[in-house]
Amino acid sequence: DIGSGANNKFNFDQVPGSISENRTIKYASDVLVDGGEDGYTEKGVSLTETSRVDINSAMRLDSKSSVMDAQGVYEFVYNFENLGNTPIYLDGYQISASAEYKGKYDYEKRYRMDIDLEPGESKTFLAQYDLGKNGNALTYFVADKTMKEGFSLGMSMSMKKTDLTTVDPKYASSTEEAIMGKVKLSLPEGIQVSNYAENQTAGQPIAIPSTDQIVNTTGKEIAGWYILGESIRYVTSSTFVSDIEEYTIAPYFVNPYGEEIIAGTNSNGTLPDYMGHTLEDGTLDEGDAEMNFKSKDAMINGLRAKNFSSSYSFKKGDYFRLLSASKVTKATKYKFHYSFRNNAETSVSFNLYQVQGGIKISSEEGAVKEEVTLAPKQVLEVEFEIKIQNANSNVMTLFQMKEESIGLNLDIAMAKRQIVEVVKSTLSIEGASGVTFENGQTSVELETGSKMPAIKNETGRTLLGFYNEEGKVSAEDFLMPSNNVTLRPYFAVREGYARLWLGNGKNNGLPNNCSGSLSDGNISNQFVATAKGSGYDATLDSMKTIVKGENGLDEEGILLQSKVDIKTDDAFRMDTIASSTGGKVVTLNKEHSYVYLFENRGENAISFDVWAINSGKDTTSGTNNSFTLTLEAGAFKTIEIKPTFTKGSANGNALTYFKAKTDTGKLNLAVAYSAKFAD
Repeated sequence: DIGSGANNKFNFDQVPGSISENRTIKYASDVLVDGGEDGYTEKGVSLTETSRVDINSAMRLDSKSSVMDAQGVYEFVYNFENLGNTPIYLDGYQISASAEYKGKYDYEKRYRMDIDLEPGESKTFLAQYDLGKNGNALTYFVADKTMKEGFSLGMSMSMKKTDLTTVDPKYASSTEEAIMGKVKLSLPEGIQVSNYAENQTAGQPIAIPSTDQIVNTTGKEIAGWYILGESIRYVTSSTFVSDIEEYTIAPYFVNPYGEEIIAGTNSNGTLPDYMGHTLEDGTLDEGDAEMNFKSKDAMINGLRAKNFSSSYSFKKGDYFRLLSASKVTKATKYKFHYSFRNNAETSVSFNLYQVQGGIKISSEEGAVKEEVTLAPKQVLEVEFEIKIQNANSNVMTLFQMKEESIGLNLDIAMAKRQIVEVVKSTLSIEGASGVTFENGQTSVELETGSKMPAIKNETGRTLLGFYNEEGKVSAEDFLMPSNNVTLRPYFAVREGYARLWLGNGKNNGLPNNCSGSLSDGNISNQFVATAKGSGYDATLDSMKTIVKGENGLDEEGILLQSKVDIKTDDAFRMDTIASSTGGKVVTLNKEHSYVYLFENRGENAISFDVWAINSGKDTTSGTNNSFTLTLEAGAFKTIEIKPTFTKGSANGNALTYFKAKTDTGKLNLAVAYSAKFAD
């Protein structure tokens, strides 16, 4: 059963040429096929292609077979008969797999049947092929010459497996003499091509100029090439050099106005899908008129276009709609660009609508409109914007005639581009009064994605960056989001002071020398660790934070958090590495300067007596070394003391001792700490 193996009689799997591109070939079964002088009439099929078949265009038939059960030599008997009125020029082969023709010509190594038949002529072929195991017998035909009026071929086929191990030498492949064709160039101003070979082998893909051969000063990008003629033909990898006519090819360009849309081309075809009339109330009827449209490929100033023509006598108010494949996104604004050319001998005038759906042309339904008038042979560019209401795989363009028109003949090139709507939001700076934008203001309107404007810092402190609840960011790395943002600056410690990290001295940043209820049990179960091990760099990043300071001079610090409620008279000591370089810088009998920033992030007010000490939990180990810290929930305070230590010995840790004056609940205290140690 010829053609029973795949795809409704014909297999178009990457089969090159016009037969596969057009897919208009017809199949009929139960046809008697004459075998010529040496053959017998057998029942077979007819294969009829009414469209032009270019040289080297191919056709593939898969026929179910139970005979091909192993690799071997198979013998075939074919009858071919010309059932049409024009000559047939085909080469026939039996192949094993599609790999023999996909980008290759391996099938030419096999025995070739020269099926050259005049109208009414028939031939019988006996052939042998070495084929692999397959459930289908694959028959492959290639046009040996161009057949302008197509062909009608009768075919019958039978096969058997032989005992041969090799194909009989008389079925060896032979070489055909090449037929030459000519391809010329038509180049627009600004395009030059060097060393282009016009003489090319007929039946081979048209050679287009390479990038090395082209000098392009047009400022436009070449998208491809097409064959000039009454009908536009685009050059593809399966567009072959002709054996019967000379081709002239020209370049076309990438549409500079955005994403190219082929007007009226969608999954259902290339013709208008609504055609109708305007009613007395200004609405449109259902759109089922017959307006005899035809369409074909066209070019407008080097841009791909579609031509629409009609012999219909249009009246004022008549309309038609083009449905064009192009994805659009909901709630997105686009700019549509149209290039029109009026090929008619009379002017044409119409309302051009981009509609959201159906034939809804009112602005209330989201349609936009432009009035267009074209003189004979005039080319006109038209643009408008539309905000798409719903996502769609197609765009819809409606033409409503403003006056009578006969012989409509219109070329249309289309493109669209998304309009990124400018979104501005407010960036505000709060906190330090000496930090502003360069214009002295603390707020500015910025487009989404903008960088931070220049900053003016008159605080006298080094600005490290900015922060909010989402984290830290430098002025250099900031990009404006699509919402309002408020940032606070944070600073390095005072000049001459050392940055200290409370609690990095020992015990994984846990308190030491606890008393009261905190002395019961393991201290690690009562506070959250602020460090891993000990050392200046041991502080955990997860426990670092930025602490609000007075006058907006915020600094980096740590979170001091208890897991249990703090009771009155509970006390604990935090050990802090005094220097990132080591050394016992906390010396005796010299005045040091300590600066603490505290921010109460807990739910309750807190009150502590606090001492800077130098030994154990001896609050008398220094002078000018104490203060009372009282903070409501959410409050912050900066405290500076200048202790002189008179007991103990020089120390590598700066010790801070806290004693609760009231019950405070669970402690959540942010602490920034810096010191200037006496020489």
